[in-house]
Amino acid sequence: MIDVGIHRIADAAAAKALLGHDAARWQAFETKGSAIVGDCHPRVEETAGAWTPVPGGVGPVTSAILLKHVVDAAAANR
Repeated sequence: MIDVGIHRIADAAAAKALLGHDAARWQAFETKGSAIVGDCHPRVEETAGAWTPVPGGVGPVTSAILLKHVVDAAAANR
């Protein structure tokens, strides 16, 4: 599974739960008042086969290829 979703959080309690282990990201949250995070909880890193940072992980080429695969799969199942 590849999770390419992101969202912005502005709630300090949620940010502390998600970013508290990452001092640099927590400091950036405190400075900006918000942070961009992925849709998966950071604890998934413990069992995931691979993990990319958010922001900066999956790029537009990967997203385009994934979308092409979805379209091809949908066309094949008609």
